[in-house]
Amino acid sequence: MSNLYTVTATLLNLRSSTSTADNSNIITRLKNGEVVDVTDASQADWYKVNALNRSPAISGYVASKYLKQVDPSAPVTSPGYLKPVNLPPNNDSRRNNHAAWQYPLGEPAMPFITAADVPGRIDDIYNIVNYLAVDISARYARDVHTYCNIYAYDFCYLSNVFLPRVWWTDKALLDLKNGQTVQALYGVTVNEMTANQLYTWLELWGADFGWTRTYDLDDLQNQVNQGKTGLISGPNVNAEQSGHICCVIPEKGTEVAMRTGGNVVCPVLSQAGAQNLRFYNNNRWWLLSIIKEFGFWYV
Repeated sequence: MSNLYTVTATLLNLRSSTSTADNSNIITRLKNGEVVDVTDASQADWYKVNALNRSPAISGYVASKYLKQVDPSAPVTSPGYLKPVNLPPNNDSRRNNHAAWQYPLGEPAMPFITAADVPGRIDDIYNIVNYLAVDISARYARDVHTYCNIYAYDFCYLSNVFLPRVWWTDKALLDLKNGQTVQALYGVTVNEMTANQLYTWLELWGADFGWTRTYDLDDLQNQVNQGKTGLISGPNVNAEQSGHICCVIPEKGTEVAMRTGGNVVCPVLSQAGAQNLRFYNNNRWWLLSIIKEFGFWYV
């Protein structure tokens, strides 16, 4: 008999324990149709499972009534490689201009991460955050929209890691998979990415561009403290409304993670959004009811 099951719920909480007293034990949310390996079915209402399509692998408890056993002959597939893309820098894409968001920043003498040692990389990251100055820069100023996706992209771009501001259309992806050369043409072969779409991209393709998913905030903060780039991302339950994405910043000086019992409950974060904040550690927004699911990544 197969131990493979699929999720039948729209979203299913994967928990570190079988308690439903609150949501503090939610590790992640599994999608409808996602495949899990049941490792312990000794409790009728709760199964212990390994999520097979997650990288790295993650295990926990789920309500058994939302699982359906898989036909042993059904294939389990995983995504393939995709090509990165950026539009060329543009002179209108500046911190003091509330426009041209599809382009990377095109200012002279921008700070990038150049140091090889950890203290130097941390200094470079702080230089980037203070250069972008999310709290005062017109580029990220809230109007009828918020610009968390723009800020996260700019932060990653200056950190020399790939997060898409624009991404290939379905037709362009098909051409790339067929070995064709495709030019990045705005609105033709590439389109802008929303915060909701960035979560999906990180889930499906992040690993192909060096992103590692973790389910542990201590691990996330520790990895970033070693000079890596970190993100927290979550789509809105309403696909017509914006989700959120924020940057995880190394601890330095007075900027430290919030901890309870020695464990990180909120890393050092930086964001554009409802509030534009260079640094904060007091808002676990990914646990809000408007956030459909969430993930932690570093590279």
